[in-house]
Amino acid sequence: MSISSAMSGMSINSRAGEEVDLETHVVETFKSIQGHLNNTHCKICELAQVEERGEGYRYSYPIQRDIEYSLNTMTDLFKELKSIVKQLKLNPVNQADKDWKLSYDVEFANRVK
Repeated sequence: MSISSAMSGMSINSRAGEEVDLETHVVETFKSIQGHLNNTHCKICELAQVEERGEGYRYSYPIQRDIEYSLNTMTDLFKELKSIVKQLKLNPVNQADKDWKLSYDVEFANRVK
């Protein structure tokens, strides 16, 4: 079974409060993040060259605003992904799972420091 077939037919609630198809929503969310990430990369490179090319504040300010917009939008999109994961994740059903989760969380915290 592929991930797509597991996701097909599932729906979740978006942060906007509407029920949406899981697969489509995940794909579109990642596409949007990638677009804004690429835009931010290009705009930062462009902003870094402004002075070198002799362009001033009025040229650079719209670039800065575009960067800020993309960063704010990506923040919202990452919040959307967190919401998706929260709706999909399973919870421990017995004490052994709860104990294992606690142990795993400690090991994970130590690993990502």
